[in-house]
Amino acid sequence: MQEDEIEEEMNLSLDLGLDSLDIANIVAFLSDHYDTGNIHPEDLDSVQDILEIAEGRLKGVRQEELSSKLKWPDEKKRPFPKMPQGKTIQESFLQCCFEMKNHAACTDDLTGAMSYKKLKRTVLVLANEFKKIPGKYLGIMLPASTAAYVSILACLMANKVPVMLNWTLGPRYLNEMMKIAKAKKVISSWRFLEKLSHVEFGDVKKDVVYLEDLRKKISLKAKLKGLFASFKSVDKILKQYKIKYEEDNEAVILFTSGTESVPKAVPLTHKNILSNQQAAMQCVILKPKDILYGILPPFHSFGFSVAGIFPILAGLRVAFYPDPTDSYALVAGVKRWQITMFCGAPSFINGLLQAGTEKELKNIRLFITGAEKAPKTLFQKVHNLGKNNVVIEGYGITECSPIISLTRPNQKRVGVGQLIPGLEAMTIHPETLEPLEKGENGEICVRGPSIFSGYLGKKKSPFITIDKKKWYRTGDLGKVDESNNIILSGRLKRFAKIGGEMISLGGLEEVITHKTVSQKEQEEGPQLAVCVDESEETKSTLILFATFDLDRKAVNQLLKQEGFSSLVKIHKVQVIDEIPLLGTGKTDYRKLQSMI
Repeated sequence: MQEDEIEEEMNLSLDLGLDSLDIANIVAFLSDHYDTGNIHPEDLDSVQDILEIAEGRLKGVRQEELSSKLKWPDEKKRPFPKMPQGKTIQESFLQCCFEMKNHAACTDDLTGAMSYKKLKRTVLVLANEFKKIPGKYLGIMLPASTAAYVSILACLMANKVPVMLNWTLGPRYLNEMMKIAKAKKVISSWRFLEKLSHVEFGDVKKDVVYLEDLRKKISLKAKLKGLFASFKSVDKILKQYKIKYEEDNEAVILFTSGTESVPKAVPLTHKNILSNQQAAMQCVILKPKDILYGILPPFHSFGFSVAGIFPILAGLRVAFYPDPTDSYALVAGVKRWQITMFCGAPSFINGLLQAGTEKELKNIRLFITGAEKAPKTLFQKVHNLGKNNVVIEGYGITECSPIISLTRPNQKRVGVGQLIPGLEAMTIHPETLEPLEKGENGEICVRGPSIFSGYLGKKKSPFITIDKKKWYRTGDLGKVDESNNIILSGRLKRFAKIGGEMISLGGLEEVITHKTVSQKEQEEGPQLAVCVDESEETKSTLILFATFDLDRKAVNQLLKQEGFSSLVKIHKVQVIDEIPLLGTGKTDYRKLQSMI
């Protein structure tokens, strides 16, 4: 949207399509340049709110005060975190509960600190209720919270596969996620959904099972059954709940967007997830006093595994907060929960550093970032906190469970870090698919135990076989140096990463073409194409090339009507004489990119 089209009454999300990263950046900008008070995302609803805060007519206020009683219990001789033990997540979870006993496991601002003993009991009770829900797959639509991970673990203990639904992508994608995974019901919360008044859920809302309602129905007999089960050994609990020691079984269904118009379902096995966590843990030294802040939504692979399941399985305390854009609340949480490890996209970390003082954030020794390219200024800001404060940048993909490489503390940072143990990487020519020498730039391919086996319900393979070895094609361009560092240079696949979300450019083209181009014109060749402008470091924007006049507002309204989320917005329509083609007859996107 152009500046002269913005009006004061416009809603930041619904009308302007601003996503969570945009809101975080606005909060950081206002805090840095104006006397604003403590701004929270709920203070910003419209353009008018931003203007009033900047002018000093409206001060940021906190909607609800947190209890000062929320804190971790005092603990003595807490064991060191260690790699998850077991072939499955269920076995690893129960084994950790057995060893950690009354030591604290997790917390959030609603439930307070929960011990491993109580966490196990809660999961077992809820698992018995989840067993009554029909179907192998169970949708879960909850933010980062104790309730979310209790639900995920209970789902697994009920011998079901959690299907993590991304509510930010709009009803079109939500409906497709449920359809692809064949999930019949969705676990969510009244409290959570009431806060998402601007989000449309489509047909999914009628299939929701609310945790608040479910808890009211749990009888005393059911609670006692879960309690008695919790006293049994790991083997006996697994036998009672009919959990098999099969590491190649599906552990979760996550979703990602590629070149298609519908999301792709990524089934990850227990072996995929646990091997990835075990490998990553070899790269970083964790301490008994470490506490991780889990703020990323569990529908993201980074949030699901690294910032959620991993700390619980490793015996590492984790505090959850549902809104990663609420920088001032996060600063308060850092102090309240004594956070030493912070996971988040660069925009979220930057917001935290903007909202907090050096004194308030000094105890965070590790800032773990991924999902987007980390700007150089982020490393400098963390360095300014002190010599013991370090940024670990990772490169990951949902299909890889998700970590591929990590920068190591106390080592020189090269690219997005070295491969984690157990993974191999190589590059191939993006057009001929021929293997390249080490250090040559091409499409990055990886293989190892944490790589998934293929998309759910998709026949087209994302793998390539070279010398009888199967490699996953990441769609990212770059090189692998002699020390196994990954240096990225671009993307091959037809998608854009906006606000941490993977937006299918091919999917946008398909919808816009279907609604604006006649069948006869389609037969004559492509009449439009969508590209992404990444010239600005802070935000990617979508550019629509067309051979005929198209009104940008009308196109964005069309996308909204077709069920795309508010963050999917065409920034500019560029009319050209014809869409350039390759010798194969396919659109020449490289030439279009050069025209931006």
